[in-house]
Amino acid sequence: MTRYFETRNITVKYDRVLAVKSVSIGMDEGETISLIGSNGAGKTSTLRAITGLTPISSGEIWFNGDRIDRLATDAIVERGVTMVPEGRRVFPLMTVRDNLLMGAFLRRDKSKIAASIDRVVTLFPRLKERFHQAAGTMSGGEQQMMVIGRGMMADPKLLIMDEPSLGVAPKFVQEIARAIVDINRQGVSVILVEQNSRMALRVSRHAYVMSTGKVVVNDKSSRLLLDDRVQKAYLGEISEARA
Repeated sequence: MTRYFETRNITVKYDRVLAVKSVSIGMDEGETISLIGSNGAGKTSTLRAITGLTPISSGEIWFNGDRIDRLATDAIVERGVTMVPEGRRVFPLMTVRDNLLMGAFLRRDKSKIAASIDRVVTLFPRLKERFHQAAGTMSGGEQQMMVIGRGMMADPKLLIMDEPSLGVAPKFVQEIARAIVDINRQGVSVILVEQNSRMALRVSRHAYVMSTGKVVVNDKSSRLLLDDRVQKAYLGEISEARA
C-alpha cells in the first residue's frame, strides 16, 4: 500500500559519485518526520531529489497517490510540496511583506493569499512587527522565520525544511521548533532535515538516521532520543553493523 509520501530505494549521483544509495523513507499524512546525520550524509541530496532539483538515477518517489520523481520542480510545487532551503535566501531590499508574497507566486486566489499572510504573522508575531521593514535589516533568526513563512505562503500539503536552525541564535531555535509543531498541528505534513538532532527528534514522530548516503537507523523519534547511536550519527561515527 502506498503511503502518503515515500521514497522507494532512490539513488542520486553527481557525475560518478553516489550521494544517496537506495534510500527509502516514508510518512503518513499529517506526520512530521526528521532526517538526521552528519555533514555529507546525504540529507540535502535526498531533499533535492524529492523536490525535483536533482534527478534520481533509480528508484521512485510518491506523494499523495502520484509518482512525482519524473515531474519538474514547479509541477511538484503545484501538487503541494514546498521546500524551505538551507541558508536563509532572502530578498534583502524588499520588505517582509513582499518577501512573503514571493512564496505565493503560483497562486491566484487573492483572498486566500491574504488569509495565508494572516496565518504566517500569527505563527511568527515578530514578522507582523517587521512587516514593512527591509528583510536585509533583520536578524538572522527573524530572516529564518520569514523564510519559513514564505514557504507557508505556497499553502503546502507537505513542507520540507532544510536546516532551519542553522546559524540561528538559541532563543530563535526554540521559536522555530514551536512553529514547526504549530505548522504540523494545522494539518501540514513536515519533513525536517536538522543537525540539531535533539530539536529534530523532539518535534518529529519518526526519524531516519543517515550516514554516507544511506539510512542506517529508523525508529520512533522518542526512542531515538534515548539511543546513544544518535550522538554517534551526529559525529559521523555510527556503524552499519550496530544498526
